[in-house]
Amino acid sequence: TQVNPNYPAASEHMDFILEYISEQVRLGRMTGPYSKQQVERILGSHFVSSPLTVNQ
Repeated sequence: TQVNPNYPAASEHMDFILEYISEQVRLGRMTGPYSKQQVERILGSHFVSSPLTVNQ
């Protein structure tokens, strides 16, 4: 499993990111949040995550 760190822009706009994710979960478009162990159990294997960033 490889969990990459987020880009610096993600830290600068964390409020926006958390609001976006919360809305997507509320609308049923996303689920979570999940721990690394939960994702491995759901997928049945290791995984690679992509870092978050914000493009303006």
